[in-house]
Amino acid sequence: MVQRIGSEHGAACHAGFPVVLPPDLSQNAAVRKKKILRSIQALRGIAVLAVLIYHSHWAVSWKGDDILHIPLLSDYGYLGVNLFFVISGFVICLVVQREAAFSVRSFMARRIAKIYPIYLLANATIIVLWLFTPIFDKEIAALGFWGVLGSFLAVPMVQYPLLSPGWSLEHEILFYLIGALFLTFANVKFL
Repeated sequence: MVQRIGSEHGAACHAGFPVVLPPDLSQNAAVRKKKILRSIQALRGIAVLAVLIYHSHWAVSWKGDDILHIPLLSDYGYLGVNLFFVISGFVICLVVQREAAFSVRSFMARRIAKIYPIYLLANATIIVLWLFTPIFDKEIAALGFWGVLGSFLAVPMVQYPLLSPGWSLEHEILFYLIGALFLTFANVKFL
């Protein structure tokens, strides 16, 4: 926000133009924070759309049709996952910088509380469907008991988890832990 000094503030205008002062940074901290968070949300939206278009194209192209081909996104939309990881790194740095007493435990608890419940619900839905239909027989047989348990716990595995897009969440949680520990012990409050 630009402050103008005019006759209402007791100062004259120079050559008919108002004098413009730099914005008061202390008053605009909340505005800057909102702009940063809106920018992060916009980047998340771009990443979601890129991955969605990529997977939509992949899901349709198995028939040999190319009806959903969108140049770049259809071929490189998987890079949206990489963008999610970049955003996560930024969020970790932002949290470490803003919190006076950063705690890895509380940070991880907040992140897991945000991510894990919907992932758990989706996995539980798959198990319920499997109990009553043969839809997921092949996936559950391939994973076995320990693989299904690993899927529920969101631990990185060699094979895809029960909910196959969950591989990125498994690595996201691991990334949060490693990033939070690194930034805590590296003492990078200057970011």
